[in-house]
Amino acid sequence: MFLNQEPSSTQVHETPALSVAPQPEPAPASEVMEPEATLTDASLWESDAPENVPVVATLLEQDALVQLLPAWMHEEGVDFYFEKTEVMGETVTRCRGRYLWDDGARMEYELTDIGATPNPDLIKGLGFNFDQENTESESGYTSAYELEAGVLLNHEYDETAGEGSLQVLVDGRFLLEVQLEGFEAEAFEDVLENHLPLDELLRLL
Repeated sequence: MFLNQEPSSTQVHETPALSVAPQPEPAPASEVMEPEATLTDASLWESDAPENVPVVATLLEQDALVQLLPAWMHEEGVDFYFEKTEVMGETVTRCRGRYLWDDGARMEYELTDIGATPNPDLIKGLGFNFDQENTESESGYTSAYELEAGVLLNHEYDETAGEGSLQVLVDGRFLLEVQLEGFEAEAFEDVLENHLPLDELLRLL
């Protein structure tokens, strides 16, 4: 899982990693994660390439990926890390942000652009399980379903540890990953409803 990988790339902000913006009193997670609009603008889906080259043909670079991360993370001074790297011989771009609450709760949010060419093996190499099943036990559950046309979702939650993850694959190109620690399972419903830039990503395709 990406949660255990140490960032080794360009730091977008210069504030200390995992730091919370100075506040008079620590705000609980429910107050910090306000459902605000993602910081995007029309320039994200206007290509600088020649007119006969569609936007989908080019990997998103640092500025575009960073703007697609949740607005509240920007406002809280979260450090974002950008990298352009090779996975299984293919170039991908990735942006990651982490937020740590004073009570120990933690959120990591990562967005990867794998490019225009469909590549299921590359997506598997990034950790997305196309064969994940719906299971339930005393300690937690796993689920997999199509969130909407072209959007696949994998979800896991460990009741005992109070942690879980979401993986959202958008049109076989963009992979969103959200890891939460120190939250109840219901927190993922809020993430799904308010903190995923699905409309913005689908508009880019």
